[in-house]
Amino acid sequence: MNKLISMTEARKKFPQLAKDINAKKNSYILMQKDQPYLVVMSYKEYLTRCTREEVKEHFNKLWAEVGRKNAHFSEEEIELDIEQAIQERRQRRKK
Repeated sequence: MNKLISMTEARKKFPQLAKDINAKKNSYILMQKDQPYLVVMSYKEYLTRCTREEVKEHFNKLWAEVGRKNAHFSEEEIELDIEQAIQERRQRRKK
């Protein structure tokens, strides 16, 4: 959960913030002049968020590539291919 705190307050309470961030998995948005300035989070949360973003970026690139490769197929052809794949899969399950 993100909590807002001023830079001044964060400076005063930094050891307490660090414990809260690690123990409760909170993150803090440090405000300066009523504007978001910094985000403080645990290293584990940082890695998790980076990984998610990297996965999303990779998925979006793959999705765009599939779209480019299949752009010449009509909707009907795609639906027919999907239906055929479903039928083939069902037949394999029965065996």
